[in-house]
Amino acid sequence: MYQVSQLILKKRNNKGYDNRLINAVIIEYFDGKEWVKYEDGKPQETGQAKSDDIDKERTIELTPFFAQEVKITIPRKLSTSKEVHGRFDFMIKGPFKITRSKTVVSDDSTEDDSEGEEENGKIVSKKTVHRANSMGPMSKNDKRMKMK
Repeated sequence: MYQVSQLILKKRNNKGYDNRLINAVIIEYFDGKEWVKYEDGKPQETGQAKSDDIDKERTIELTPFFAQEVKITIPRKLSTSKEVHGRFDFMIKGPFKITRSKTVVSDDSTEDDSEGEEENGKIVSKKTVHRANSMGPMSKNDKRMKMK
């Protein structure tokens, strides 16, 4: 399981696509048992604008959640065109081994886990933040990490 805390959206690097905007997305995640709609399926606004440079990253802060998989849906009514494009990345921590008790057990990282945070009644060790996209987790230098 990974803890997901942010969604990052970038425009596609193609000329002529600047007017194709993603105004909002619906996020769903698999919690190990079932697919859950983030915030009961409420669309998350991207803030994307026609004037955005192709290198502009739009960040959506999320209430952190634990997931094995995350999917993004772009309903037609939430975009400016039938065909929209973009790159979606997620900021993640983990992997975590989750027990069904009150504790989230440590991952394989080598960081100091001596301090922890309490979140939703669970104890969470501080971990390295990684960036991931549809290809899976990535390290800070964009090299793919092996999923366990």
